[in-house]
Order: sequence, then C-alpha cells, then structure tokens
Amino acid sequence: MVNNVASVVAANGADELDYSLNVLGEIGSLIGATAGTDPALGSGNLHQLALDTSTPGVKSGSILVSSSSRASPMAR
Repeated sequence: MVNNVASVVAANGADELDYSLNVLGEIGSLIGATAGTDPALGSGNLHQLALDTSTPGVKSGSILVSSSSRASPMAR
C-alpha cells in the first residue's frame, strides 16, 4: 500500500503524491514495477508483486518506492 500522508485539512490545492515502485533482486525472482498517484487525503494504492517460486531455493528481493513530488521526503 502506498499512501499520501500529507498533513492537510482539505485536499483542494494540496500536492498529490506521484511515485514509482520498482523491484530489485535476483533476476526474475521478484516481478513487478509500476507508477501511481495518490491525492492528498486519498485512500492509498494497493500494489501486488509476484515472487517466482518455480525453482527451489532461497528467493530474495527489495522493493524501492521513490517519489518526484516536491514536498515528499522521498523526492530526489
């Protein structure tokens, strides 16, 4: 779930959260990448990622969420 947790009283005029979600790890183990937007006071966006378990062994990966929204602490 990715949420815009901006501390606002009214969504009108407040910044939306623009973000991207990428996966890192073993090639083919963790699958999925997407981008989205959640408005101020929005309900958040739920994303599903897949983990390939077709072969035996330990699987690992990381999920990286980054934002281009200016007020976001994740903005780069």
